[in-house]
Amino acid sequence: MRLFLVATYILLLVSSNSAFGQLVTVHYDAVGHAELIAPSDPRFIPLRDDILKAAGTNESIDAFVPIAIVLHNRNHPPILAYAIRWEVVSPSGETSKFNLIWWQKLALAAVKGEVDSGNPAKVHAAYSVQVVAPGASRLISPFFNLSRQSDVAKFGTGSFSGPSQ
Repeated sequence: MRLFLVATYILLLVSSNSAFGQLVTVHYDAVGHAELIAPSDPRFIPLRDDILKAAGTNESIDAFVPIAIVLHNRNHPPILAYAIRWEVVSPSGETSKFNLIWWQKLALAAVKGEVDSGNPAKVHAAYSVQVVAPGASRLISPFFNLSRQSDVAKFGTGSFSGPSQ
């Protein structure tokens, strides 16, 4: 089993062309097993809608979906950990950078079959919080990280860290 780490960065630029007032540009090194899909890509909306239909949504998610990207696993092994660098450029041209890293021992243990099988909630949590299964996708923004297995209606986003408004 291989553990993949996707390192990339997302650049959020102010633009009057998008509904959110933001233009999302994705730059990443070519990684054969994973792909970042920007909102401008025609595959983005169907993938986003598929994730949100299964996971659910709320006002916090709805507010930040326009600046989200999709991480898609194109390979057989699951992606267990990844890091994304976000660069936000203000209207005045000032750039702020921050990194988000998703990794946890529970995800690796679940994939290896080492999580207590008597506690299926732990296994579900490991997969729904960060793992990108083969052929699956995750909707990621600076404020949330969702998969089809996320249960937004029941648990919220789990990793939401954005402003309350």
